[in-house]
Amino acid sequence: MEATTQTTTTSTVACAVCRTKCQKADWRTHKTECRRQNYILKVDLLPGYITNPRITRTLSCPATVTFAALHEALLVAFGWANTHLYDFEVFGHSETTGRSHRLSGPEPLFKLTDLDTIEDDFDFGIPAPPNRDSSKVRLFKVLDDPKTKGNTIHYNYDFGDGWEHVITCTGRTPATPHFVCLDGEGHGCAEDVGGPSGWEELLKAYDAETPTKDQKMTMRWFETFASNKDPRGLRGDLKWQWDKDGVNAALRGL
Repeated sequence: MEATTQTTTTSTVACAVCRTKCQKADWRTHKTECRRQNYILKVDLLPGYITNPRITRTLSCPATVTFAALHEALLVAFGWANTHLYDFEVFGHSETTGRSHRLSGPEPLFKLTDLDTIEDDFDFGIPAPPNRDSSKVRLFKVLDDPKTKGNTIHYNYDFGDGWEHVITCTGRTPATPHFVCLDGEGHGCAEDVGGPSGWEELLKAYDAETPTKDQKMTMRWFETFASNKDPRGLRGDLKWQWDKDGVNAALRGL
C-alpha cells in the first residue's frame, strides 16, 4: 500500500499595519513588532507669495501621531514662536499652489484644530466646515482614508497674518519614533511681520544699500524684539540659511 503524502500550504494575509503579506504562523510576533511607515510631507509656506527664497520643509512623520503633534513639529521646523492659533484644512482636491487670497477658493471638507480655541462656528451666517479635535485624529486616519488620501492639506498659523502652509504627501519611509526633517529651503519667516507683504518689505530692507529710517527700525525690530528674532538679521545669504541639525535636535525632544 502506497503512503499518502500530504502537502501543507501556508497561506498569507495582508497586514493591516504595514500593508505587506505576512505568514499566519508569524502573525502574532509580527503584529507586535510592526510599525506603520512614516509619511513624507512636503510643506511650502505661501508658495504663491514667498518665492525668493521659498520657505519649505520636508518632514518624515510617524503615521500614528496626531495632528496636534504635527502642529508642534511644524512650529519647530519653521521657527514659529507658538504665539498664535492654528488649524489644518483638508480639501477635496490635490492642488499645491495655495490660495490666491486666504479667504478665497473652495471650502475644506473639514478642519482639525484645538477645539477649545473655537469661538464661533458661523462666518457671515454661513455654517463653517465641521471641526475635528486635532489632538485625537492621527495622521493615518486622514492620509490613508480613501476619501482624503492624496488630497491637499493646509496648515494655517496666525489667522491675522495668514500664514498658509501647503502640505502634500510625497511618499513613505521606514518608521521612526519621532519626526525627522529631511530637507528644506529658506530662513524661517518673522513672527508678526504683517503677512507676506510685510515679510517682503523686511527682506527689501536688508537688501537696501542705504536703508531708510523706517527700514532700519524694521530690521532692529526683527533682530531685537520679534518673538522669533534672529540677531544675525537677513542680509545676503542669511535669508537662505536655516539650521537643519538644530531643527532635528528639537524634533527629537518633542
